[in-house]
Amino acid sequence: MLALNAVSLGKSRGSDPILKIMRQQVVDRYLIVRLSGVGCLLRLAEVVEVCKQIADQVDWQRADLSVGIVGSFNFRNASIPVVNPTLQLGLESGCSREDQAALVLSGAEGHWALLVDEVDGIAQASNFVACEIPLLLKNSISGYYSEIVLYRGEPMIVLEQDRFYGISVEVS
Repeated sequence: MLALNAVSLGKSRGSDPILKIMRQQVVDRYLIVRLSGVGCLLRLAEVVEVCKQIADQVDWQRADLSVGIVGSFNFRNASIPVVNPTLQLGLESGCSREDQAALVLSGAEGHWALLVDEVDGIAQASNFVACEIPLLLKNSISGYYSEIVLYRGEPMIVLEQDRFYGISVEVS
């Protein structure tokens, strides 16, 4: 398990050479997360920040379930929408709100947060083996993912952020 409280991968001010190197290294890597025990991946280049212990910073009353928003997260003094992908995937969260983490992502409409149960680590794309989605699952996935890969023998869902909220924009 990664020990991340607030790891920022977003844009920097000026031309910090260390941040440039970090950005180059994230292009070919994935963040491994868990939703109800299911392994999932997000391209690391799409992640602005990983925030843990966020329950006190989320206003759960500002939900709009018709578009998948479960609340509003106070991120850098701005309110951003929070999406819980377990709802769209038909899963039940494997932990309490207090233990969930938020992945802050950048989209066409600005920053937004994706709730996850656990952040497991980071791995290079070369560690994953693409596999075919079985025909019976293709019809039941409801358009929330289109790719499954194997990582150390475990099937993992590749999450595509624009399928959960807005249109994705890669952080550069």
